[in-house]
Amino acid sequence: MANETYFRLSKNAPKASATFKAVRDEVRIGLTRTKDKAVKAYQEVVANWSDGSRPGFEGKVESGAVRTSVTVRAVGNAHQLFIWKLVNETGRKPGPIFPKKAKFLRFQWGGPGSYQAKTGAGPARHSGPGTVANGETTFRRQVWHPGFEPREFDEVINPTIVVDMKRETKNGVARGLRRASR
Repeated sequence: MANETYFRLSKNAPKASATFKAVRDEVRIGLTRTKDKAVKAYQEVVANWSDGSRPGFEGKVESGAVRTSVTVRAVGNAHQLFIWKLVNETGRKPGPIFPKKAKFLRFQWGGPGSYQAKTGAGPARHSGPGTVANGETTFRRQVWHPGFEPREFDEVINPTIVVDMKRETKNGVARGLRRASR
C-alpha cells in the first residue's frame, strides 16, 4: 500500500465573464456573416434598377446578454426610399398619370399587357427585363396606370435569413464555449 501513487489532474473552470465574452464574440462573428448574406440578397433584388431609383442596403448586428439581432434597412435619398417602399410594401392603386413639366407624356407602349416588370409578385422575384414588347413611341396627355401588388421581398428573403441566424447563433455558442475552455 505504501508504494501506490495517485495522480490528480485538474483544471479550473473559466470565469463566467470570460466565457460570456467568448460566446458573445463568436456569435457576433457568425451573425456578421448572416448580415452580409442578407444585405447581398436585398442588393440582388434591386441590381437591375436604374441608379436614380435603386436604394442601397446596410446591415447591423447586435448581440448582448438577452438578445441577438440582425437588422437590414434600405438607405438612399427620399425618392429611392419611396420607390422601395412602393414596390416592396404598399404597391400602387390604379389611377391617372399626368405630365409634370411638358404637355405630353412620352413612352414606349405595345398595348395592354406589353410591359414586363423587372420584379414580380407572388412569389417575389427579380428577373424580369423591365421593357415593353413590340413597343412604339407614344404621346399622350394622360394615361391610366393599372396599379400593381406589393412585391413583399421581405417575406421571401427573411425566412432564409432566420434559418441562417439560428444556425450561426448555435454554432457561435459552441465555438465560444470551446474557446473559453482552452
